[in-house]
Amino acid sequence: MYKYLTLLLILSFYQVRSQSDYIQQNTELNIQTKFRQYGGLFETSSRNSPMTAQFNKGQKCLVKSYLGNNKFKIEYKRWVGYVTSEYLVINDELEDVIKNYKENKDYNEDYVNNGIVEETKISIESRAKADEEISRREAVEAKAKADEEERIRVANEAKAKADEEERIRVANEAKVKADEQERIRLAIEAKAKADEEERTRLATEAKAKADNEERIRLAVQAKAKADEEDRIRVATEAKARADEEERKRLDLEAKAIAVQTEKRQPVDKINKQSNKIHRPDFSKKNTELNIQTKFNQYGDLYETSSRNSLEKAQFNKGQKCLVKSYLGNNKFKIEYKKWVGYVTSEYLVINEELEEAVKKYEEYSAIEIEKQDVELTQEELNIDETQKKNEDVELLGMELKHEVNVDKVETDDTMDQESRDIERNELRFTCNYQMNEIDTFYNEKIIKTENYKVSDHMKIELYRIGNKKHVFINFDSKLGCASYFTHNRSYAKIKLENNTVVTIYHSWNVDCANFSLKGILTNSSISKLKASPIKSIKLQGTKDFIEIKNVKYKEFFMDKLGCLD
Repeated sequence: MYKYLTLLLILSFYQVRSQSDYIQQNTELNIQTKFRQYGGLFETSSRNSPMTAQFNKGQKCLVKSYLGNNKFKIEYKRWVGYVTSEYLVINDELEDVIKNYKENKDYNEDYVNNGIVEETKISIESRAKADEEISRREAVEAKAKADEEERIRVANEAKAKADEEERIRVANEAKVKADEQERIRLAIEAKAKADEEERTRLATEAKAKADNEERIRLAVQAKAKADEEDRIRVATEAKARADEEERKRLDLEAKAIAVQTEKRQPVDKINKQSNKIHRPDFSKKNTELNIQTKFNQYGDLYETSSRNSLEKAQFNKGQKCLVKSYLGNNKFKIEYKKWVGYVTSEYLVINEELEEAVKKYEEYSAIEIEKQDVELTQEELNIDETQKKNEDVELLGMELKHEVNVDKVETDDTMDQESRDIERNELRFTCNYQMNEIDTFYNEKIIKTENYKVSDHMKIELYRIGNKKHVFINFDSKLGCASYFTHNRSYAKIKLENNTVVTIYHSWNVDCANFSLKGILTNSSISKLKASPIKSIKLQGTKDFIEIKNVKYKEFFMDKLGCLD
């Protein structure tokens, strides 16, 4: 009996299962609809199912089946899952599906309920175990999925961090490279700018130097032209005066001849005595030596042989000159360049020819003195007899000589003044150097001007090495040492005619010989010194000081500072 009952229950179970499968197969709907609000898509229809995706209001989906209890199986994009009716737009097709599902459910419930009661009892335990296994498996899968998601997230974060670090590194390298390129560009631009400024400066200096040289050349040419015109004018005037003097002389000679006609015999005697007295001095002609020699030290050439004579020129050691004559008392008349003047033997190299000339002069002078003594004695015996008769002739001769001498003195003074003016202009517009060369070891320009005489006992020279400029002030007197120490530092205060005062401090080693102050010339002091002539110079040594007011070469700095460029 029980066997038949069991078979009946089993057959009823399979019949219900087949009908349930038939119902499920008919629910594959594939109805198109939309989501009515934001929500989640779940893997199963159970309450604790994990979410597989999220959707937004208005997005489309495909309803696969209706499971009852307002639950639908849907397909959304690439996911298939479960939602409730509250998230879907329920159109007419879905309403028909829900209605049909309820009618089939009522029909099947009566048929199935009786058969499944026993089945439920039999399978409830196995169902519980299956649900537990499914839950465990789902939990494991969810854990594995969560771990994988965490691993992916960590990996993504690490990759994003590495990418960011790489981006920062690349950006920093690019910035460093750009900064270096910018630095190089700025350095190149600065170098090009500096080179251009240096080129412009050199060009400006070269142009200024060329302009200055051209100005000097034009000034010298203009002065030479004016001097030539003055020389021609003076020569013309001198010739006119000479012609006038010759005419006067002839008139006086005519008058003298008339007087001599009246008193021929006395006059003949007087003329004889006059010829003896005014006999040409052949000794002087014999001293036209024209002997070549050199100067043995720096010195001055004077206009005359007297002690108070004016200076005509300056010469340096080793320069050549031509000795014209020996005047005695160690004095020589010489020709130096275009000047003729007088010096003493201490400034000349006395060679054998000069020694012989001096010796002959001394011997001849002794003979002349004896001869003059004899003639003087004879003249004294006859002087009383001829004195009265000679008065008229001497009077006429004195008048002639006086007029001639006056004109000659005026002409000589004019020509000497013009010669001094030419010499002074040449001194002012010409740069004379003791040294003007390039130091090949240090590749520096070295310039040292001539030691120019500025006053009676003071000379100044200018010095340049590289870009540094100096002034050397040499004073021929004892003022103590030239010191650079702060407690007794030596200095020169140069007062200009525009009342500007320029102070030059001694900056070289201590010098205790003849006072020689050596100081630095700044651009400021150079511009001031070029602006005005010198009025006075005060020199301060370690023991004494002096203020020089009688400055002969007042334009020294104005003329010579340009020689250092």
